[in-house]
Amino acid sequence: MKAVLLMLTLVATASPTLAGESQITCDTVRAYVTQVGLVRAKADARAAGMTVAQQRRAMQCLGNRD
Repeated sequence: MKAVLLMLTLVATASPTLAGESQITCDTVRAYVTQVGLVRAKADARAAGMTVAQQRRAMQCLGNRD
């Protein structure tokens, strides 16, 4: 299950077609960070080509609990 979530997260954050409007929900971001930790989640996302805008959106998700 963790591997599937990781792959979905990395593919979605790295996809250029999703750069403007990511299909990753805040719940997914929170769940992944809870599983692997913030430092590793950031490193994995950067390694997959996460943009600054996507990183900002992910960090907003971690700050909001909607």
